[in-house]
Amino acid sequence: MLMNEEETVDYDKMSIIGDEAYQVLCISRKKERQRERLDEILANTVISNEDYYLIKQGSRKRILTEYKFKFIKEAIKQHYTYQEIGQSIRISGNAVKDIINRYMNIDDKSY
Repeated sequence: MLMNEEETVDYDKMSIIGDEAYQVLCISRKKERQRERLDEILANTVISNEDYYLIKQGSRKRILTEYKFKFIKEAIKQHYTYQEIGQSIRISGNAVKDIINRYMNIDDKSY
């Protein structure tokens, strides 16, 4: 008796609970954050080519600290890690953190 009745619902085409959420999850993983390369960030931060190359070579001149700090802040805003930032300018990740702690104004919590 039940076998003779026609199906009114096509179960193959029904969506399953969680299908939409899974699709959104897959799409969001495919998206990559578009961020500037670290060299581009540094070039936008530093005024002269000479200072740029000094920073890239790991120079410890005090006059470059302001540029390094600006570079680090911008790189952090673009979701780079301390380690990635440090490798770019030949210092350690801990040195990056020290620069932030030493040169950040108490009122400036924008990074």
